[in-house]
Amino acid sequence: MVLVGIMAGQLGNLFATRTNVRSAFSMSLARNKWLLPSLAAELAILLAIVYIPFLHPVFGTNGIDPLLWVYLFTLAPAILVMEEVRKYVVRTVILPAPAVAVHAPIPVTFSWEVERARRKEAMRKPFVEVGAPVVLLGLSEQGVRDALPVAVGLAEQSGSRVVIASEGGLTDPQRAFLSSESGVPIESVHVDIGEKAKGLNAVARGVDRFAERVGAEMVVVSVDRETFSGRKKSTSWIKELSGRRLVLVSGPRTTSTKPERPHRLLIPILEEFHAEPFALAGALTASSNVPDVDVVAARFIEMPPTIPLYSTYRPESLVDTTKELSFLKVLGGLPVLDRLTARVVLVRKTERDLMEFAENRRVDLIVLSGSWSRGGMEFMRKMERVIAAESTCKVAVIIPAETHPRHR
Repeated sequence: MVLVGIMAGQLGNLFATRTNVRSAFSMSLARNKWLLPSLAAELAILLAIVYIPFLHPVFGTNGIDPLLWVYLFTLAPAILVMEEVRKYVVRTVILPAPAVAVHAPIPVTFSWEVERARRKEAMRKPFVEVGAPVVLLGLSEQGVRDALPVAVGLAEQSGSRVVIASEGGLTDPQRAFLSSESGVPIESVHVDIGEKAKGLNAVARGVDRFAERVGAEMVVVSVDRETFSGRKKSTSWIKELSGRRLVLVSGPRTTSTKPERPHRLLIPILEEFHAEPFALAGALTASSNVPDVDVVAARFIEMPPTIPLYSTYRPESLVDTTKELSFLKVLGGLPVLDRLTARVVLVRKTERDLMEFAENRRVDLIVLSGSWSRGGMEFMRKMERVIAAESTCKVAVIIPAETHPRHR
């Protein structure tokens, strides 16, 4: 009888602990395909232990009156009800939903005509340069298209101009973007870009010298996905620019020729936390009043296969109390926090599930961080390389300047 009572209590505990804060009734039984089969197997084993005579001396059991099963199994709903009461108190009293603006975009009725008029009014004002210019190194026409909105966003924030170093001039769609989207002055510098890595090394050295001459601290570089492969010959030329703050931009696989500002950004928090992606996201969204601008900071936690993703380890309470996302406190008063949506995402395989998460949220740009102090590819970890190389949307990797750049 004691064994049956213990099993009844464990049955109630099983259903009660499927969630930590939300009601257990909010989760479908079909979420775990093994739940009901395992309960049936457990019940069959329990009946065998209680009623098969030759198992009695092995487990020290005896058959019990069927009516006792009814009494003992009232423990299961009793435990479930008590746990539901606890969760209700936690939801309504201990962890009420915080009314913080960062958890969701403000639902505002928006008119593209109003936004267009606001930008035209801003462009009528005389431009006064107060910051160091932003240099854009475009390795192709498509590369300029992908990197131009990033360079313009950085220049708008710092009050500076953009200097485009590329083989060709601006295309009509790029000029249309600049005339309608921004009043930032644009200058062009012609460079001869070789087809081999040796040619790119010479171009990078020339751009670095030019940036030093004009006082530029930030260089935006358009790259292809091969750059994130980790092969030395594909990335050695980037090291020539390590004395500058770098933003590597790789566009989506699309045939579009029109530059577009990103409105839905994802900042993955993986093995380390860096503030630079948040600063970049703030620069890219600061001048836009579009209500559906959404910057998601997602902490991805890889769970072992033995732990269900909906188990009691699900950090629902960590999201509410910001314990898991306490890194947001070190960001101070960055404007991007006004549009930030914080998430904790449990995954099986980080790279695959992160890209699926980005596709489901229709993310325009994934912002990653790099560092010259890292090994392997020198400025990115393996996990971030895979994400940058295989993502279907635009990717930006921001790398702080090397503390002691090599002598040139």
